[in-house]
Amino acid sequence: MFSNVDCLTNKFLDLKLVLDDFGTSVDFIAFVEVYPKHFKYPHLLFEFQLEGYQVVTSGWAEREKRGILLFYVDGLSITEVDLKTSFEEKLCIQLLSSKQVLNILI
Repeated sequence: MFSNVDCLTNKFLDLKLVLDDFGTSVDFIAFVEVYPKHFKYPHLLFEFQLEGYQVVTSGWAEREKRGILLFYVDGLSITEVDLKTSFEEKLCIQLLSSKQVLNILI
């Protein structure tokens, strides 16, 4: 699941409802632009916890960035990868499984 949310705070409860209605776990949930363009106070990451998921972030609570959140289901083996590029608003991870390695860029 992927969405450009333009501010996650007013949509997070809806996300929980959608996940409850979905009835099965979604392996990855990615959000970009989780902060509004202008914010006074950054949110704390624990405010956006989902039961059964871990989270990786990029640009979290940085004033000049809008932020990226990637939730992944518990039990997956994820490693964050540091790409050497001038493009700053990105998140790159490797998913390690017994069969293959997947590189995921958001």
